[in-house]
Amino acid sequence: MPKARQMIFGTTFDPEALSMLAELFDEVWTSVASLYGDDRRSIEEARTRLATIIIELAKDRQFSPLEIARTAARHMREKTGDRV
Repeated sequence: MPKARQMIFGTTFDPEALSMLAELFDEVWTSVASLYGDDRRSIEEARTRLATIIIELAKDRQFSPLEIARTAARHMREKTGDRV
């Protein structure tokens, strides 16, 4: 299992929440992956950053899954300077 997904499944959320967070991770990564090129190190760093963002947003328990996905995607785009 890739490091970023291990981070998500290593948290203390219940199984249903873990499944939802993993799905959000995959969804957001699909939407931003092209911004990170094909360098394996850059990709892994970006995926780890995305997992961290999603976990931190979920810990707040103030956000819906849609809000977590949108906020995480926005943060990832801002890191690349791409504000699409």
